[in-house]
Amino acid sequence: MKKMILAGILIVVVFCFTLNAWSAFRCGNTFVKEGVDSAKVFVTCGEPVYKENLPYMESYVEKWVYGPLAGYYYIVYFESGKCIKVEEKSQGSM
Repeated sequence: MKKMILAGILIVVVFCFTLNAWSAFRCGNTFVKEGVDSAKVFVTCGEPVYKENLPYMESYVEKWVYGPLAGYYYIVYFESGKCIKVEEKSQGSM
């Protein structure tokens, strides 16, 4: 029974790491993912193809779009200069 519980926990941990890996993209030598500074993303990746400020509660979230890179667009959201989310969308779904 203990082995089954440990195996279940291991599967959940691996799944969580896999989900985290999907919410990032590589730009130069940097992985753009949660917690990365917007200045570092700008220096490494350059100017996004699209920028927008989205109202969020009493402040704003910046939305930057990069791509297409290998058939995908990467949408990066920043709050207070830190990446809070990365989305990947295929070129056909934009």
